[in-house]
Order: sequence, then structure tokens, then C-alpha cells
Amino acid sequence: MSYSTRECPLCSTPSLVLVLYGERTEACCEKCLSRIQPVAQAERVVFSPEQLPDGTWITGNDVEFGEMRTFVDACLRPATGGTLKKFAVSDPQIVLGVIELMRASIVGPEERKKFAEARVQLVSVQQNNDSLTQEEAATQKQIYDLARELWSVSENKRPALRERMKVLELRGKEIRGEMKDLGPHIAKAKANLQEFFREEVPRGREHIVERLLREYKAWRRGALAVSFELPVKRVHWHILKPAGNSWQELVRYYESLSRNTGRRFDLDRLRAIHEFKPDEIFVGSASFEGYVVFVFNSLNMAVLDCPEVGNALYIMEARKWKFLSQMSKTELRHFHREDIRRVLHYSYWLSDLTYYLRQSSPK
Repeated sequence: MSYSTRECPLCSTPSLVLVLYGERTEACCEKCLSRIQPVAQAERVVFSPEQLPDGTWITGNDVEFGEMRTFVDACLRPATGGTLKKFAVSDPQIVLGVIELMRASIVGPEERKKFAEARVQLVSVQQNNDSLTQEEAATQKQIYDLARELWSVSENKRPALRERMKVLELRGKEIRGEMKDLGPHIAKAKANLQEFFREEVPRGREHIVERLLREYKAWRRGALAVSFELPVKRVHWHILKPAGNSWQELVRYYESLSRNTGRRFDLDRLRAIHEFKPDEIFVGSASFEGYVVFVFNSLNMAVLDCPEVGNALYIMEARKWKFLSQMSKTELRHFHREDIRRVLHYSYWLSDLTYYLRQSSPK
């Protein structure tokens, strides 16, 4: 954790976000801002605030993108806030201000250009190193072959062979020196790439900001679920009755989807999960088209799958799936790893699923 709270200069309440108004040396928490507006208009937001010697407030230098993302989620859905719930704000402009801070922290065009250059540099030095390695191996083989030949030629031919061996040995020494010189360049190019991927691929960050902006707009309209105990108003899923002909409904859904999109689905995967007799079944619509969720209420477990080749199966708590299913796969793996189990569809996938379901069974 790299973020930290600061006391509001006006009321001394510990706050994770302060709003600047008037001069940039003037800041306050959400509660105080509501009292002094419209006399004071908010100018910008600082997250994990720090105050410079001249009194100017800034966002903390060590704040990570993922921490701001967790905070925004806590504001939009307080039930998911965890330890940040107590610092969540409800003022739309403050929430939007933090999202804009996230957008500003995404790597821009210049950084992308530097990344591309670093990647080209790494490929280039590695190719040079590979070429030198191959040449060094060929040189050593020639030296070995000449050494063997020395024993089978007449004495008067041996000086010439020894001279050739000497030249090759010098070249081998030069090659090893060049490879040694390349070492720091390879290390530097790798370090540049690792720095770029230090927290998250920038493209993934862009997707996260886009998702939060969509959810922010829905939240402003009152169309975003704020509690797992309440029905989700923004529905991306259609429910199928688990009793009766739910399997035939699933088959018809995927057959229609296959005809309309040309995508191919492995229904045997779904049949295997369906045979565990879920309490509820949801199929996706819009951006979730092709996905199905099997909910086992007695186990507090939900199984999300898209039966296309290359897609993994995700297991999560039944009370959280409607929230977690909004996330991209990158977000789930980076920020909700403890909330999901990812099962790859290799030959033993069904055994793994059976194990997790039995592990959650009531004793």
C-alpha cells in the first residue's frame, strides 16, 4: 500500500481525497466543500494528498494506478469497498476527478514510442548476441577440426595449420569480448521493457478507465447496483429457469448465436457443468454475449464460462459474480485474484471443477 490519508485542513477528518479550491494551497474534504460551495468552486482533486513546502497540495508521488481504481470502485459500489469504504465519497465531481487522475497516469504516445524503441533495441542486441554465439561455436568447431587434422598431415603442412588455428583463436577471443560488451545493453533494454510493464500494460489501463467512466455515468443516473443485496438494474444477463428444459434453452441460445456470428461453441463443456444442477442460469447479452453463468446458491459459488476454444472458466462467490463479471480478464487477474479461481480447459478441467464444488459443499 503506497497511498496515505491526510487530515482535512478545515475539520481534521482523515481523508484519502482532498479538493482544491481558490488557490492551490487551499484544500478540504468532501464534507467541508459542501458547506463552502458555491462560494468556493472545486478546481481539482488530489489523491493520497501531499503538501509541498510552499503549501501547494499535490497527488502523492508513490500512488499506484490500481489504488485509485480500487477507490473509485468503492465510491461507485460501497459494498465492494473493503478497507477503502470508509474513505469513499459521493460527490460526482470528486469521483470523476479521481478517474481523470487515472487517465492522466496512463502511458501516453511519447511513452509508447519509447516502448517501441526499447523493444526494437532489445530484439536487435539479442540478434547480435545470437549471431556472435553462432559464430563463436563455428569458430571453436574449426579449431577442433584443425587440431585433429594436425595428427594426420605431414610435418611440413603443420605450421600453416597452426597459423590458421592461431587466427581462429584470436577471433574467438574477440567474439567473446563483443558478447561481454553486449551484456549491459541487453540488461538495459530488458529493464526498459520491465519498467513499462511494471504495474500493468497501458492498454489494459485504458480499458479500466473506459469501464469506470461507463459505470460512473450509470451511477449518476442511479442505474448502477450499489449493493449485492439489491437487484442489479443495469442488466447484461438473461435468466433461464434451471428446472425443466433449461438445457434445451441453452442449446437454442448457442445455436442461434452460432448462426448469427459464425462462432463455434463446445456445448459438451456446458453440459458437464449443467449436470451439477445449478440453482440459477444466466446467459449474456450485449458485451457479455456468448457467456453463461451457473449459480449454486447453497455453495455460494458461481461458474462463468464462454464455451469457445481458448477461453478459461472462472469460479467466484455467488454473491459477487454480478460485480466481478463487469471486469475485464486483465482486471480480474490483477486486482481480484483472491476472488476468483481460473480453470483452463485442459484434459482434467472437469476434475478441478468437481474438486472446487465439493470443497464448497456444506458439511
